[in-house]
Amino acid sequence: MDLISVIVPVYNVEAYLDKCISSIVNQTYRNLEIILVDDGSPDNCPAMCDAWKEKDSRIVVLHKENGGLSDARNAGMGAAHGEFISFIDGDDWIEPRFFEILQHELEAQNADVAAVRYRLCWEGDACERQSAYEHVTVYDRQTAMRMLIQNQIKQVVWNKLYRSAQIRDIPFEKGKVHEDEFWTYQVIGRIGRFAAIDYIGYDYFQRAGSIMGAGYSPKRLDAVEAKTRRQAYLTEHMPELAPEGARDLLFTCLYHGQQVCKTLRGAEKKQAMQVLKTTSKGCTLLNRTVKTESKSHKLWFFGARHCFAMTCRIRNAFGVGV
Repeated sequence: MDLISVIVPVYNVEAYLDKCISSIVNQTYRNLEIILVDDGSPDNCPAMCDAWKEKDSRIVVLHKENGGLSDARNAGMGAAHGEFISFIDGDDWIEPRFFEILQHELEAQNADVAAVRYRLCWEGDACERQSAYEHVTVYDRQTAMRMLIQNQIKQVVWNKLYRSAQIRDIPFEKGKVHEDEFWTYQVIGRIGRFAAIDYIGYDYFQRAGSIMGAGYSPKRLDAVEAKTRRQAYLTEHMPELAPEGARDLLFTCLYHGQQVCKTLRGAEKKQAMQVLKTTSKGCTLLNRTVKTESKSHKLWFFGARHCFAMTCRIRNAFGVGV
């Protein structure tokens, strides 16, 4: 039974941490190295991590100064010894067969990454409906990248199991919101096979105090930067997918432009809109494929390239894309 290193960044999740760790230590797959990375948490989490270490010999605790989610994940990868690596957020939890199913299918399908589905959960333990373990679909690298662009494979890292050798030298970028989007395309770009498992094994907790639960801010434009970098990667390494990437980048710019119009004011708004306008004009590869798009998409393409701010306001007025 191969060793799985489970990396859990821990910061200000005192109310949720016990449930998270309990769901990991009680997995049907037992050969786990559970790395709790205390990212300088100001609450009782450091002591809770140490207490869990006393209960279970598989648990390793790293205490470090606060450096953010990416820095905590990087620290965990640096300490990991497993043939496989998984990332679990400290306020989420996993179903009992999460690692059993992921590891089995990753090996059975000779894949480098395996992913399960996830469900959203809210305060009061209200969760979306669970599903049965039904089937597995395997994709090659190009197909997986196309599905990532189309959001059929999610950017998130926490519902997946990775072969360590494929990811150890890809650090998460520090100081970024949407850090998963800077990282996942790089992983997909080097794998051989990706296994998508039709099983809901991860419970993603929605809480108001989380990074993604906060209101819109200019930091959310990190998602646009991530996709801009992905577009450069596609252009160099997978040019056959570059037009699809450009299309997704343009609509990402429109989405963020709409959010900026609704939420930001003054200099923040002006600066953000300039970034988005410049980025959208750089999506020149769409010129090759725009003839195949629907009439409405052609309209949005034209508007974004020639009058970006007005196009965002029109989409907001008609409730398109938000």
